[in-house]
Amino acid sequence: MSVRAVMSKREDAVLFKGDETLDKALELLETYGVPKGLLMPLENVEDGGGVEATGDIWLKQKAGVKHHFKRADSFVSYATEISCQLEKNKMKNIKGVKAKKRHMPFYVPVREIVVDEETTPPKIYFKSYANLGECFPAEYFKNKD
Repeated sequence: MSVRAVMSKREDAVLFKGDETLDKALELLETYGVPKGLLMPLENVEDGGGVEATGDIWLKQKAGVKHHFKRADSFVSYATEISCQLEKNKMKNIKGVKAKKRHMPFYVPVREIVVDEETTPPKIYFKSYANLGECFPAEYFKNKD
């Protein structure tokens, strides 16, 4: 059973359908201090929701999407179902998102994204398994490109 199916059965879950879904998710990211550009490439988002008490959110789009973040020269693949848990300046337990650099032959799952506002300029860290990761200026992900 998908995360979306399990979480949507919780009594405290807030569910969204149609056009408002992505807008609500982008608002949530900003509330938690995470750049909204990370989810802006999503297309045809059908539904989603969240549980405010736990920070869990999920989105379902009609088809997976691949996007090239030009400033970071990174490619990101978004599955049809995406979920994570939000904390202040952090997305963790991410499911449905993979990334790669131009020189890499394959995508690796992104499991955690952390924004470090203490640095100048603020940095964003992408983490995968076995401490694999990459760091960029956070401004690279304020918008879709």
